[in-house]
Amino acid sequence: MTRPPGAGPFVADLAGGRPEGTHVLRRWAADRLGGLGEDHLRAVQLVLTELVVNAHVHGGGGRSVRLRRRDPCVVRVEVEDNAVFRSGTRQRAGGRGLLLVSAVARRWGISPAPDGGKRVWAEVDCATSPGQPCASRA
Repeated sequence: MTRPPGAGPFVADLAGGRPEGTHVLRRWAADRLGGLGEDHLRAVQLVLTELVVNAHVHGGGGRSVRLRRRDPCVVRVEVEDNAVFRSGTRQRAGGRGLLLVSAVARRWGISPAPDGGKRVWAEVDCATSPGQPCASRA
């Protein structure tokens, strides 16, 4: 399988970052995910923002974010934080962030991070924006 242009992985360090800086991460994502349709990019940016804010509020602070395109029309967003991973359970959401992620992403989940803490991930498909075809398939 051929990797799409701009496949990544692209990694940003969040250590010491604050959720107010998510506009910088949205721009960072746009710069690295060229070729996505506008609606698809906005969906990825929404998921990225919600996962970073969730890591800051509920996960003891975000450590890193990673973007990957294994398929031209699917972007995987991963955010690692400092919280303890609890197997077999989805973390309780204190707000609407993970509900938004669940509504926008085709699937999402939580797994242990390699260096401790946890990784929350979501896959955003261009099908989340039915009014706009995937730019890679157009």
